Amino acid sequence: MIYLRNLVLAVVCCLIFNCGSDDGDTNEDICGTYPAWESSDYVLPFPVGNTFRISQANCTNASHQGTLRFSYDIEMPFGSPVTAARDGVILAVRDSQPAGARGLTASNWVQIRHNNGLVSEYVHLAQNSARFSAGQQVVAGDTIAFTGDTGDVGSFPHLHFDINPCANNLACDTRPVTFRNTTANPDGLIFNTHYEALPF
Repeated sequence: MIYLRNLVLAVVCCLIFNCGSDDGDTNEDICGTYPAWESSDYVLPFPVGNTFRISQANCTNASHQGTLRFSYDIEMPFGSPVTAARDGVILAVRDSQPAGARGLTASNWVQIRHNNGLVSEYVHLAQNSARFSAGQQVVAGDTIAFTGDTGDVGSFPHLHFDINPCANNLACDTRPVTFRNTTANPDGLIFNTHYEALPF
């Protein structure tokens, strides 16, 4: 029942506010306590040397509410490499959806389970672009897939990224996350800010 309620809420938000777009993001508030960024276990989910803009951050009045409140949308052109944000084991992969597949659950994605029990999710990936299969080990910085036109990408091609404990960001709360390989982000990544992935 909770899953269904959150799914309906997310769909309504996407329809009203156009998931992944700039609409309504200017009233973003800091929405929680974040781990220290300098010692974070996570790195940005794109290759060192690349710089991308945050097109939707945490606790926005667009679609990052409810269980999705600690999610990030990172504006990235289709075909951009996506990298593991932390060492872990591939939990699950879906890369069968063709470009243009639409709907909240129509995205391709990769899930990685980490040694702290949490799962990082990488959503809106290209068809047949996954580089690893379930059960394989990955290291932070490994290219795991490429961004694609799947799911509700809205006005801006982007990677949706979050951390959660149950491998389903519509069924359990995403968690606050910071990144050690970029400029200071004590309150998480900020909407409309560009971040460069630095060596780590």
